[in-house]
Amino acid sequence: MVVDGFDKTEPLGVALGMTKEDTISYIPFFVNKYLKEQVSVVVKNADDEMVAVQLCSIESRHQQQSDDLYAKLKPTAKALRVLEFLVHMENDIWSLVPPDVNHILKLQITYVRPDYTGRGIAKQMSSMRMDTARKLGCQGISTTSTNAITQHLRLKEGYQPLKTVMYEDWKDSEGNVIFRMKDASDRAILTFKRF
Repeated sequence: MVVDGFDKTEPLGVALGMTKEDTISYIPFFVNKYLKEQVSVVVKNADDEMVAVQLCSIESRHQQQSDDLYAKLKPTAKALRVLEFLVHMENDIWSLVPPDVNHILKLQITYVRPDYTGRGIAKQMSSMRMDTARKLGCQGISTTSTNAITQHLRLKEGYQPLKTVMYEDWKDSEGNVIFRMKDASDRAILTFKRF
């Protein structure tokens, strides 16, 4: 489900004109990695069809980050641009959150099937994940929002911006803007909310 819709809805991928081939080159890795986490959730309708998924992880300040996390991936050039951007957004999170925060719930991917959007499903999934994360010792929640609608909702929910990157400032080696957004989004924001 995520692969089938992600190339048509994820703002960075849409801006790059990603195809299903591009999406398949990296999204299944994340689905397989994070779906196993006890803080991830899948929502099904009455017909037992998946309509939403929120892939999450718990990250710790003193946890060693694996340099070969993406070594198994063979992303296309477009997928690699998205990955590089997201790594840039999140690579210094521990210097940005308060120093007493040692464990966070990280929202990795949230996807709601287009015919189920606007029903509060994403917000309900996040609330459920926060309760579970608190019980597991997390002190807050973090996510990178790449579109204006999600950014507005996160800030309204009390998330604090930690880092902002304007899309017009993210350029390739020739100085060309990489992400020419198709919606009103002009930036990506890494946000954090303390529990």
